[in-house]
Amino acid sequence: MGGEKGRYKGERIKLIYGTTNFSALATEFGGSMTARYQHAICLVLDEAQICTHMGEDIASERFLIVSTPHAKRNEGFPIDSLSVDIESGMYYYDIDSTKKLAEGDDGFANFSGGFWHSVYGGKSNAKNYCR
Repeated sequence: MGGEKGRYKGERIKLIYGTTNFSALATEFGGSMTARYQHAICLVLDEAQICTHMGEDIASERFLIVSTPHAKRNEGFPIDSLSVDIESGMYYYDIDSTKKLAEGDDGFANFSGGFWHSVYGGKSNAKNYCR
């Protein structure tokens, strides 16, 4: 949800509302459902040059949204207390995040280098993200 985190149709989502709705949805799917965050980038340099990307390479890893929330809550991030790592079966709140990040994918870092190279010119094998 990025810059508009915790918002739906312009209205701020209360933590309990978001947690309750996602928990109920997971219940409908048997107690858990697979999810991921689909990230997007839009850089407006001027009216003529707009750079955008919303690819698989910058999406998050897949994770589970479960019906039973973790005891910890983080205001503005209702899904966090319902998020479980698929591989370990642990809530993300219970995982050593430094280790998890170190083992994470490099999709965003790989994309970012090609994106900025594309924006600022030069020879690159990266796709041109600007129109």
